[in-house]
Amino acid sequence: MGIPGLYKAFFRGVEGLKEVSAAVFKKYKERDNPLYIEGGWRDWPKGAKERRVLKWFNKLIILFLDFIKEYGFVLKAQ
Repeated sequence: MGIPGLYKAFFRGVEGLKEVSAAVFKKYKERDNPLYIEGGWRDWPKGAKERRVLKWFNKLIILFLDFIKEYGFVLKAQ
């Protein structure tokens, strides 16, 4: 995302996050109707207004959490 220190500040204590996030990204990039293609995310809100982006991101989070459950990944905070 280009925000220095973001991962370290918020996510370094989540065990297994890198592995799970790589698996999720791969799954949704390689499907028939990918959520991510070179150049950006599908359905990214025009104008990137905060409310629209948060609504869009919430939908992605739900998909990601469903995938994590389906494949038995467990994330643990240290």
